Amino acid sequence: MTFPVSNRTVLECPHLHVSSMVSKQGDHRRLLLHGRSPQLHRIARAHRVVRSPYIPTVLRHRHLHDSDQLLLDCDAVVHLGDVITLLAENQVRPSLAISLALHEMLLEALESAHAAQQYLGALCPKNVLVGPSGNVWLLGLGHNFPAMRHAAGFVEAPEVFFGSPATATSDVYALFAWTCAMLPLTPPPKKLRAALSGAAAGPLRGVLHNLRTDALALDPSRRPASLAELRARYRIVRRVTPALLPPADYQGLRHLIARAVQTLTDRWQTTPSTSRPIRPPDADQPTLQVTPDLSHLVVDGCHAVDLSTRIIIRRLLARLIHQHHISPGQPLTLQQLQQAGWPDERMMHKAARARIYVAVSTLRKLGLRQIIIKDSGGYCLDPHTLISKTQSSTESSSLPAEC
Repeated sequence: MTFPVSNRTVLECPHLHVSSMVSKQGDHRRLLLHGRSPQLHRIARAHRVVRSPYIPTVLRHRHLHDSDQLLLDCDAVVHLGDVITLLAENQVRPSLAISLALHEMLLEALESAHAAQQYLGALCPKNVLVGPSGNVWLLGLGHNFPAMRHAAGFVEAPEVFFGSPATATSDVYALFAWTCAMLPLTPPPKKLRAALSGAAAGPLRGVLHNLRTDALALDPSRRPASLAELRARYRIVRRVTPALLPPADYQGLRHLIARAVQTLTDRWQTTPSTSRPIRPPDADQPTLQVTPDLSHLVVDGCHAVDLSTRIIIRRLLARLIHQHHISPGQPLTLQQLQQAGWPDERMMHKAARARIYVAVSTLRKLGLRQIIIKDSGGYCLDPHTLISKTQSSTESSSLPAEC
């Protein structure tokens, strides 16, 4: 038995899919993680031992045949990167007070994680999930899957980059570096700008320079030893800048996030999707039987397909089946399919598109024409398709090629 089907992808990473789902009653949202068992075990353990209003708690953890599902008490529907992109499109710059509120939330979440001996060592906007009520959640403990070095806004402690385990000082580096990367999005108050440019700016500049130098030191022993020490350094900055730094505006942050999420939700709901065929209510439900390694398939109970020598096509089909399992009818982008079919190869967009087109055309010619759907620039399996597994290739190879 699995959880109810999710209805919106929030985050997608190698071997892990994060999506938002609505309860059967439609009265609340939950966050569904689907991926490899070792990853989900580490994530579940971390979320069970950390207590923070900004870190989702575990509701259920279920083991499937070859993967796990983890249900978290979290109403997130997008990650912070989506919100940042939307604000940039509309030339909206959050106030310093709002940015300080976000920083304080992440600082509190990481302090709670450290109390349970849990560390990240890297951060990017995809670590921060947000919901329609303006709630903010930190995700990544146990297995920091969003920490992808190509993601926008990604920062990582140097020692973690070189393979050392993350520690408290690693998170000091990651949080401070990430905050510095976000500062250009925030206009400083006029009084603070004047203080930094005035003749008496020496002490303030000195304190800020020392804080930055220490927090971002390559040598972990030179950094503040804990987040508590980082907080103490922040208090020194406030003492040097009385009445210049505003208090954290938590209400303003939640209001801004709620508006952004509503805008994004409205945008998704109004985006047309015209290429997906509508299946009549009385139409036969398509079926697909697959062997565990996808070397052999049976389409609609009678058409046998041999993919034993087609490695790339099997990779793409495996990704399509995985997407069908966790989010039926939601198409995979060309980039997602490229990563699935050619994970270690870089190629131009046109070349990737051509390869994917050829691979999909091959699958259709082999008998999956009515099952593979092109939608919104990507591909998915017909959401009505019933997929089952056979024990071995002998079961499928014994069937006739055509009924």
